[in-house]
Amino acid sequence: MNQRVCAIIFAHNEEKTITDVVNVVQSFDLVQEVMVISDGSTDETVVRARQTGVTLFERKRQLGKGQALLYALTKTDADVLLILDANLVGLTTEHLEQIVSPVLSGARVMNVGVRSCGPMQKNVRRYLPLVSGQRALQREVIEAIAPEYLQGRMVEVALNYCCRLNKLPYGSVVLTNLNSVSNVQKMGLFKGVIQYIRMATEILQSHFAIRIANLLGKF
Repeated sequence: MNQRVCAIIFAHNEEKTITDVVNVVQSFDLVQEVMVISDGSTDETVVRARQTGVTLFERKRQLGKGQALLYALTKTDADVLLILDANLVGLTTEHLEQIVSPVLSGARVMNVGVRSCGPMQKNVRRYLPLVSGQRALQREVIEAIAPEYLQGRMVEVALNYCCRLNKLPYGSVVLTNLNSVSNVQKMGLFKGVIQYIRMATEILQSHFAIRIANLLGKF
């Protein structure tokens, strides 16, 4: 049975990269549907996304990736979801195929794309959760998780934990020559570092919250 694939591109103030990312995804023949969710963008992200002809949903306030994903689910009935960040640089259709193909073949219910890194970072990454914004997954994985665990940064932690808890096959693939615009580049050194600290804190809190919920039989 052919599975319908929907690419969901999340964007918050990504005017410099949104056009290139959308164009690559639109040219990828394994995707039948492409949508952009602008999460409270205040720059030219919406204007430039609209110029590509992509299906665009504009949220005036920034509510976070989890809320944006839940909103996107109401707008598509696709079997497989390809989730991407809009700040990518150097994205190719080969990268997209690396992410999607294991899910379409049935080898994995979720496949996470991680950027290549140096030997030291690679060793550290072995002990870190898969929190990359690039992933493909069967829709049923998301639908198995209560909405309260799909909020903000918790969404990626919840997806990983759901697969692990239910012994579902999932994994990652290294995407070579793929980069992204960093928070420091967008916001400056001070604000960018603060944003990274906030992100790391939210991810750590999410891990504790989901594990506690599991112990209490709520996850």
